[in-house]
Amino acid sequence: MIKLTDLTLEERETVMTMSGDDRSVWKIYCDDLVMIARLEGLGLEVTEERKGGGKCFLIPANQVTLRRKRVISEEERERKRQQAKKSFGHGHEIELYIDKEDGDGDGDGEEEDDGLDLGNNEDANA
Repeated sequence: MIKLTDLTLEERETVMTMSGDDRSVWKIYCDDLVMIARLEGLGLEVTEERKGGGKCFLIPANQVTLRRKRVISEEERERKRQQAKKSFGHGHEIELYIDKEDGDGDGDGEEEDDGLDLGNNEDANA
């Protein structure tokens, strides 16, 4: 008997089928350990375990989407990028200056109290 561990990666497969008399469900057979883990991780119930370790699953047809890859031109991609930049406000440059001497950003080398304490200030309750 062949076990899953005896199969090479090239020999492992995942097969989805749908019969013409019941288009409400896809039947999945899998003998690839990685895909078995993914299918189980989706919460799909194992309907059959075959000799050698392959497993069968069922998934409702409305949970499977078949689509073709959308091809977008560079011009369209740039237009969408600019539109997203306007909509979400990304792409603004922020300059941050840090005073290497004292870290307060004013460049004078002297530490000052700016009234904003983001750390644990034990003296505040004293």
